[in-house]
Amino acid sequence: MISEIFNNNLIIPSLRKLRYLETALNGKAPALYLSNVHIGNLKSITQKCHQKNKLVIVHTKLIGGFKADQTGIKLLKNSFKVDGLFSTNPQTINLAKKEGLFAIQRLFFMDSISTDYALDNLRNSSPDACELLPGPIALKVKDKIKEVVPEIPLLAAGYIDNQELVDKIFAAGLDGLTTSSKELWP
Repeated sequence: MISEIFNNNLIIPSLRKLRYLETALNGKAPALYLSNVHIGNLKSITQKCHQKNKLVIVHTKLIGGFKADQTGIKLLKNSFKVDGLFSTNPQTINLAKKEGLFAIQRLFFMDSISTDYALDNLRNSSPDACELLPGPIALKVKDKIKEVVPEIPLLAAGYIDNQELVDKIFAAGLDGLTTSSKELWP
């Protein structure tokens, strides 16, 4: 399912401010990243997104009032009807996959130690895609990720706030990106 949207330089709007929901809903992006929701509004926002044929992706740690255990992941799928999630936790990724959600593993890169840690995490899960943070560093570490999982789609995220960086990300061969900079949303 997720692999179908990874074409033509995918840009996923990250909605940190819900006042931009209508802008994102009326755009061309096939998926939206709801990065500022809580249990009370998740279902209604997901319904609005689905009415506009947008996939809904959430970050388990950024949902107010939510716990990413087995019951919580089942609720995301069955009650809140989200399509996928972002997580740094390999166990959460594996739980999501068991429930039929697509799972994007977030990997943070600050130095060589964090790079080794991220690669170990990746070896212990089987995500549908990886999000590499911060965006400018994604350009430097993408080849190391591809050594571990050659066929996985890669997204860049974090500090992606200008078209020049977007162009570099796609020229480097990354499959997509997430950004809260609405000027860059398709």
